[in-house]
Amino acid sequence: CTVTGVVVDVASSSAPLRSATGAVFASWQRAIATVLQASGFDAEHSANLAALTLSAVEGAVILARAARTVAPLDAVEKELRTLLATPRRRAPTEVDQATLF
Repeated sequence: CTVTGVVVDVASSSAPLRSATGAVFASWQRAIATVLQASGFDAEHSANLAALTLSAVEGAVILARAARTVAPLDAVEKELRTLLATPRRRAPTEVDQATLF
């Protein structure tokens, strides 16, 4: 990802680039959260999952480039598909958690 490359290379030393790359990532995160919320996730969970999704994908891009393989991207896709398949409309309560264990 070009944005990730800019962040890694020069954003720490340039306030304008840091601001621009931060805005790009924030807009992507909002877009992902909007889709997740439209799919049935609540707003807070959508925002958290959007951050997780973006972080996982960007991290997988870096790993894939370093290893010269798409395996990290495939792994992230597989796990995100599972994680995002079923919306949870609310966080589990203490009672729910107690019945799980």
